[in-house]
Amino acid sequence: MSTPIRSFKSFAVGFPLVFLCLAAFTGGLSNAFWLLAASVVCTAGIGLIIWIPLSLVTGWAALTLAKEIANTTGISSRDGAVRNAAERTEASIRQQAMRSSSPQGVVARTVSQNTTSQERIALDEYIRRAVRLGHPYERILATLTEQGWKEAEIHQAFQVATNQ
Repeated sequence: MSTPIRSFKSFAVGFPLVFLCLAAFTGGLSNAFWLLAASVVCTAGIGLIIWIPLSLVTGWAALTLAKEIANTTGISSRDGAVRNAAERTEASIRQQAMRSSSPQGVVARTVSQNTTSQERIALDEYIRRAVRLGHPYERILATLTEQGWKEAEIHQAFQVATNQ
């Protein structure tokens, strides 16, 4: 994302937050408005040197915090829509499972073929999701081995998925 857009987003989020905090400290929205207006008008605009950076920093902090919360809970932002990564993974796994008549939620693999990049991505996402849900390595290994995955592939994918 380009810097002007990121700065605009930070300001657009930060200014209302700063204004609401100012309203809380001054005793109301009207008082906050007049304090803000007076600080800008009476200083011939020099007050903006305080308000704009304060709004940018506050917006940046709020957006960073929201992003960290989203990453922690498995929600990611893509194409302007917030989607749950686990739901997307489950949907792709379900489609694969239906095609291969395997149990739902399990990544099936055709033993006769080498692992394709799509299969590997699905395997990595499945392992990340299973780990996030608290499933032990042994359970993940047993489930995927039953579906035709080799233990070495599972172990390698597990290391990648858990950053080990």
